[in-house]
Amino acid sequence: MKFCILMGSPRKNGNTIELLKPFIEELTINNIQYDLIWLQDKQIEPCTACRNCQKDWTIFGCQYSDDMQKIFDKVLASDVIVLATPIYSWYCTPPMKSMLDRLVYGMNKFYGEKKGPSLWSNKKIP
Repeated sequence: MKFCILMGSPRKNGNTIELLKPFIEELTINNIQYDLIWLQDKQIEPCTACRNCQKDWTIFGCQYSDDMQKIFDKVLASDVIVLATPIYSWYCTPPMKSMLDRLVYGMNKFYGEKKGPSLWSNKKIP
């Protein structure tokens, strides 16, 4: 099993990492592989809803050449994704928000005019 921990905190010694330390220690004790990604250290452009990522099912396909492709690959290679972020103004930090927007949009492909499969019933949408 592989974990991907996405850290949204801008502070390396803040409360969020302190809350994560026991969790990471358990992963280490149990020889569970994990990646800890500090989003504040990554270049993550905000999503502009250009839909470039929606054109090809086989790739992430974003127009930006930033760190999101590497993050996307690590998320796809993981069995468990952990989101860790402080709450600023009733929401996650800006790097976490940008990453989530791009990740979710890039993973949920647009079908255009064609009917695609329904996520809930595994049937085509009428």
